[in-house]
Amino acid sequence: MRYAETIHEMERRIDMIVVPWSELVTERLKISDEFLERHDVTIRDRLLEAADELQRRGGDPTHGTFVNAEFRAINQSLHAATSVLLLGAPAEELKRTLDWLPSFGAFAGRDPASIVTIAVLHFLMHRILASSAAIDPAHGKIRLLHTRFDELNWVTSSNVSEALGIRPLEFEQA
Repeated sequence: MRYAETIHEMERRIDMIVVPWSELVTERLKISDEFLERHDVTIRDRLLEAADELQRRGGDPTHGTFVNAEFRAINQSLHAATSVLLLGAPAEELKRTLDWLPSFGAFAGRDPASIVTIAVLHFLMHRILASSAAIDPAHGKIRLLHTRFDELNWVTSSNVSEALGIRPLEFEQA
């Protein structure tokens, strides 16, 4: 019985191998700092617009305006991340990464394009948080956006978020 428990524990650990979001973006996808710097203002503006949508959503989540504004905010964020992914990652690196991701237990059966999009989005938010002072209004807006994605498990699942090393902002140093 002890041997079987050990094997089961090893299998569970293999399923939880972490592929850090930052490593996925910089090492696997090879999205360069030069590309990010060249498009920094556009990326920042898109994510700030998404955060503004969240702030416009109103206080009543049952009201249609709330849902529409939140949907637009999520859509705007994912669009920004997808644009960076498709324009910033060399095509061969993107294909190689998309083919490679399903080999990890936590990502098996998941859409690899969604996983890399979420990793890029998380990376972009942290890039903005790292470059802005806590008193900068942009910092607070990106924190709001990040927190909402935390609440939604980054529109994936908690297993995928954990395997990417994504933790709720309240537990991170931002």
